[in-house]
Amino acid sequence: MRLEDVRCPAIKGLPDDIYHVLHHSFVDIVKMRRSIESSDAVIDTSRKAVAESWDVLKRMRHAGFRHAALQFALPIRGDAVTS
Repeated sequence: MRLEDVRCPAIKGLPDDIYHVLHHSFVDIVKMRRSIESSDAVIDTSRKAVAESWDVLKRMRHAGFRHAALQFALPIRGDAVTS
């Protein structure tokens, strides 16, 4: 849906200025919804990247690669991640 296609339903007897305020509010709500959906997708991608990075580090440790930079603990609590 394009923003130009967003329509607020007409209400009989509603003054034009009030209709325009409702329409602009509706458009702003659609924009916020899209922004939230986009942010959710970016957060999900970031979570996957973190999980994959920790998996690589785990495999490197298991393969015998012992570097001081790999000796730190996971800073993110597993139960802190929600969707």
